[in-house]
Amino acid sequence: MKGKLSRVFISILPLLLFISCSSKQTEILNQNELIVSEFGSEKIYLSEFEAAYLKNSANINKAQTDSLENLKRFLDVYVNFKMKIADAHKRGYDKDPAIEEELVDYQRKVGSTYIIEKELIEPNIKRMYDERKYEYRVSHIMIRPDSALTDGPRLKAEELLSRIKNGESFEELAEQYSEDEFSKVNGGDIYYLTSGMVVPEFEDAMKETPAGSVYPSVVATRFGYHIIKVTEKGVRVPQIKASHILIDFLNEEGVVDTAAARAKIQDIVNRVENGESFAELAAQFSEDPGSAQNGGDLGYFERRMMVQPFDEAAFKLKEGELSGIVETSYGFHLILVTERKGHPSFEEDKENLKKIYRQVRYNQDLAKLIENTKQKYNYKVDQSVLNELLALSDMPNPGKDYLRSEWENPIQNKIIFSMTTTGINTDSLVKFMSRRYEYMGSPVTEASVLEAADKLSNDLVLEIDALFLSERSPEFKSLMEDYRNGIYIFKLQDEEIWKKIDADSVNLYAFYEKNKENYRFPDRVSFVELFSRTDSLSQVYIDMVNNGADFDSLVIQHTERSGMRAKAGVYELKDVNFSDLYREANKIGKPGELSPIFPNSGGFSVLKLIEKDPARIKHFDEARPEVSGGFQDEESKRLELEFNNYLNSTYNPKKYYDNLKNAFKQKN
Repeated sequence: MKGKLSRVFISILPLLLFISCSSKQTEILNQNELIVSEFGSEKIYLSEFEAAYLKNSANINKAQTDSLENLKRFLDVYVNFKMKIADAHKRGYDKDPAIEEELVDYQRKVGSTYIIEKELIEPNIKRMYDERKYEYRVSHIMIRPDSALTDGPRLKAEELLSRIKNGESFEELAEQYSEDEFSKVNGGDIYYLTSGMVVPEFEDAMKETPAGSVYPSVVATRFGYHIIKVTEKGVRVPQIKASHILIDFLNEEGVVDTAAARAKIQDIVNRVENGESFAELAAQFSEDPGSAQNGGDLGYFERRMMVQPFDEAAFKLKEGELSGIVETSYGFHLILVTERKGHPSFEEDKENLKKIYRQVRYNQDLAKLIENTKQKYNYKVDQSVLNELLALSDMPNPGKDYLRSEWENPIQNKIIFSMTTTGINTDSLVKFMSRRYEYMGSPVTEASVLEAADKLSNDLVLEIDALFLSERSPEFKSLMEDYRNGIYIFKLQDEEIWKKIDADSVNLYAFYEKNKENYRFPDRVSFVELFSRTDSLSQVYIDMVNNGADFDSLVIQHTERSGMRAKAGVYELKDVNFSDLYREANKIGKPGELSPIFPNSGGFSVLKLIEKDPARIKHFDEARPEVSGGFQDEESKRLELEFNNYLNSTYNPKKYYDNLKNAFKQKN
């Protein structure tokens, strides 16, 4: 049942979008509010109806303007659904062990994914979204770890930090001691950063440091030891759009002439300031071929996408503002900012934020989440069982020596690690090791067992936490109620409809006889084609046939239609209007006769008629797939109607359609 239910439920889930809106889940704040339906002890309040309707339509504007007739139809469907759930409880589905097993398995698997998505990724990308509204200009002094992993580099970094605190110049010490060769020449400046651009340890220190200050401690990352200084903090501009005019340092003879280049760019500055078109001047004078043809337009770009002097000048400009002369390694630039983009909405930026988060912080944050959850459920390894395993094993190979030996038997069921709600025995752990490549061919040691236990418990702990997720997440509780009700609906449909459909040959034939006028073939034709690239070659083949050659043999040897030689050029019986070829074949009078040569899709065709089958009713065997589908559809509708009649007669629901006029303040 377990696999069957989970597969079939997927197909019926779109029909059950409202199922989480049960009365048990709807908090009725006013017990005197309008009731739209009731049966037995079950009451459906207007608020529950509205929640179900909104979940189904997902559009409040549509709901507010929808007709009363549509609301009535939805109430009919919803009441029918509620009666089915009531009937499922009446039949004891809520006490069915197989269903409970299915639900627990679903909760463990889906819940662990939900925890990661909703309790780890989503809050962190929202935090990142807010933090990326700011940027920091940062400098650092970095001391790399030595190959022996001694404390020397850390102590060196701490000494340098102490000297800075005692008044020495950060920039001078960076130039003298930093082992980041790219930034040390600029006094440690690594330019502007924002959240998601550097490793978490560095970023966290950067964000905690006021502008103009040095972080009070040495920061360790996988790259080394850092002393971090924040020189500026400001609102980040995500993107700008700019145009530029570039004048190269090289003159027409290919010689560097910065004076001439400066004079030329200054002349352009003067012309722009006197009202000439920037775009026209760029097209005429700019020596950047990539942008000159577009009036100097560079499109949109972010921080750090351009060389630093250009970037620094451009991002200081307001929209429509012209820069002064900017010098880079490429030459002299004149920059015009045409647009400054604001921050995208969270929803617009969500997928990009997820990508950045997964690259930068996800693994570290997931490890913290798992570690905290392990502590929550009291994860511990039983040292005595571990020692017993190691003493018995004599350093065997997991999956080889252990599993083939008698060592397994005495301790296979002993719990080697546990959490509040579960324990894992030695057999499960060693078999887990035997499936992991990192333990294959290696002896079982205390270190390897502890590492494997840690990895296996990582996989299990979130599934354990998922079993308690409904207690803290109404949304997940609703999701589980959806799934539970979906299983109930499926099982009811299975018992009352699908299992009762008897599609044996007798019933199918009776259905066919009653409906055979619906199962017809149109006029059909089959034929053989000989296709050639030239009409002259086609004529040669016709002459050969007229002189006694076999047409079918010529097709097998010479047809040039891709893939048709293997089929001997045969086109099976199909509707005469299936294609132009079929229409041409239908013009041939008798089987065995040939068509004239006619042009066709890059060549020329000659057809030989095999068979004409006039329009007719299909025989039972020919129509059987359609008959089976039609019979099952008709029977399922009949049985569904019977079941609905049973529900209505059993539960006798009352529906107060007039109260629907108050739904969404609906006025009809």
